[in-house]
Amino acid sequence: MISRMGIVHKRDDFTKERFVKHWAEVHAPIVERMSHLRRYHQNVVVDESQLGIGFATRSSLSADGFSELWYDDMYEMNEGMASQGEAAKADLALFTVPGVVITMFKRVVIPVPADFDRPFIKRITFLKRSPSVSAETFQWEWLGPHADMVKTMPNVIGYNQNVILDRTLNGKSVGYADFPFDGIVEFWFESKEKLEESFASPEYAVTSAHGKTFLDTMTTFLVEPKVIVK
Repeated sequence: MISRMGIVHKRDDFTKERFVKHWAEVHAPIVERMSHLRRYHQNVVVDESQLGIGFATRSSLSADGFSELWYDDMYEMNEGMASQGEAAKADLALFTVPGVVITMFKRVVIPVPADFDRPFIKRITFLKRSPSVSAETFQWEWLGPHADMVKTMPNVIGYNQNVILDRTLNGKSVGYADFPFDGIVEFWFESKEKLEESFASPEYAVTSAHGKTFLDTMTTFLVEPKVIVK
């Protein structure tokens, strides 16, 4: 599955409430009309604290929200963007400032149960590999042993890994140095307390120790997800 994530920044003349309203009520219907679109979520940032992670963070990375669009493959993503991309871009200019758009390979490691009927929270984390670690080694460690370690952590109700394939700004690809991140984590927990309990567990201590062998920074955001297209 291919996922397209936009790092969304509101315009300075918009309040957070006005930004969220426009995004959900005006922009979402435009995106919904894209061809081949499998899913579409809007993630509104509510907290940028690290909450139990003992890694350095990239203070230069900020956001008011993250859009997520799912497609079966790159061809269908490009067709979908061609169908409504210009209309979506024109509307984005009305309430946001330009931000990086990321194309990713999405891997579902722990699927959120379809029958999970209690409130939950979601955390999005941007990963940057250590300078001495290659992209290939990062993927080997993260997608392999690290994913297996995460599966042992308590209270996790969902976990996705997203490998970054491309980064664009204003429709043009930018290099790794311009946006130095290798992967994006999506974590789901029942509550902030359950999240903190999980990251205080012995299982996370093992997972964290392994992460420090190949990761440089982890930058986290708690978000309120809005499902537009299931």
